[in-house]
Amino acid sequence: MALDTGEKTIINYATEGSFEDVERLLKNHVPVDVHDEHGMTPLQHAAFKGHANICSLLLAHSADVNDHEHDQGYTALMFGALSGNNEVVRILLEAGAKPHQTNRINRTAAQLAAFTGQKQCVDTINNYVTLEDLNKRKYNNLFPGQETEGKLPESCMQGFQRLLITINFNPVHLLNLICKYPELYQTKSNLKRISNTLSLIIERSLDPFHTNEPNDTLAIKSHYIKALIDILLEKNTDDIDKVCSELRKKFAHGNENDGFRIYEEKFIRETIRNFPYKQCPLLQQLVRLIAPISLISNIMQSLVSNIKGKLTGNLLTKTSNEKSSSNSNDSYGFRKIQIPEAKIGLGSTEGDLIHMVKKYLEIVGLVLIVWIIGKKKKTIVTSL
Repeated sequence: MALDTGEKTIINYATEGSFEDVERLLKNHVPVDVHDEHGMTPLQHAAFKGHANICSLLLAHSADVNDHEHDQGYTALMFGALSGNNEVVRILLEAGAKPHQTNRINRTAAQLAAFTGQKQCVDTINNYVTLEDLNKRKYNNLFPGQETEGKLPESCMQGFQRLLITINFNPVHLLNLICKYPELYQTKSNLKRISNTLSLIIERSLDPFHTNEPNDTLAIKSHYIKALIDILLEKNTDDIDKVCSELRKKFAHGNENDGFRIYEEKFIRETIRNFPYKQCPLLQQLVRLIAPISLISNIMQSLVSNIKGKLTGNLLTKTSNEKSSSNSNDSYGFRKIQIPEAKIGLGSTEGDLIHMVKKYLEIVGLVLIVWIIGKKKKTIVTSL
């Protein structure tokens, strides 16, 4: 409970987002974890208002990131998730916020974010793996028969955690991350240890024997990263930098005509096909979304070109003597249809795939509308 004016003021300033005033009071030794009448701390107020800079400042002064004296048992992470500010959520997680802590009605921060429609915050929380989990408990106990390969070394933990918590699934981005942390592949045996650890994460995220709360997102992302690591292992070379450079070029290379990334497409489809837990709901959703994309991406441009060619050819022939023929393309609505490049990737989340498929379906609908309108106008011109 706040006891004096100074303590109450830091809560007010944290709520308002007044960085200078909060900093000034902290320098004057105002307690950082003072509570208001509802049990909320300055950090919780700042998180709820989405003030990322204030959160960082308070945490730098040793604010308790997991304080749950709030009368409903809310933590700073819960308030940050409710705010919808993904940067605040990331800051709190990196400061050690416990994602599985629950409030008085047994709801976690991710569940509260989902209830209020803060999807990006949900993804960030669900994708986060703490260093404590990696180091001590959950994911660094080897399978039987792998003891000779050893556990993941301490030096790899930071880089490995960055791989796991990223929400950008683009393989080029993941390869860049691997190269940023050379301890992940120096020595090369570390790559094998990482692959084994990812297998363990997949199992312990979905196997009912290990968990009562399946984490589809973490399991599939771990499988995706493992597939990339296994490609590096298959190269059987110590020059991982060179291999990563070659792979980045392959993944980024698109067809000359439409920019379609065939290598990336094959990698993603093969990875999804090889996922061991076939009944995983997220896997089934991805399969339904990705299955038709290849057909669409390969025929879309030619379909548009053919329809436009036929329609404009017929109509221009019939109206070649008309004064307005010079701008007939505009008058008949045959402006260039912009087709997004079919750069198929998992993106940051499964939501990006849903958005991408919807865009393609919108384009298919647009093409059909243009074709129907063109047929009607062709009939009218013929009758004239």
